[in-house]
Amino acid sequence: MAKTITISESLERDIVNFCEDELNYHINESRCADAYDTEIRTQIKLLKLLGYEQMAEGYLNDYEAWRKENL
Repeated sequence: MAKTITISESLERDIVNFCEDELNYHINESRCADAYDTEIRTQIKLLKLLGYEQMAEGYLNDYEAWRKENL
């Protein structure tokens, strides 16, 4: 079921900071990013939906590179 929500600037900053922190940990520090595949892809999609296309693409590239090296 699709929903439309309004996100305040403050909440947007919190969401972006959360996604950056989680994506950095899951991709670069956890050593088991494949266990977080759904979370990683969801956070990347959320960043894209919020208009952070370039940031999202950067994390997607990092994740794909990790997958090539480790799977």
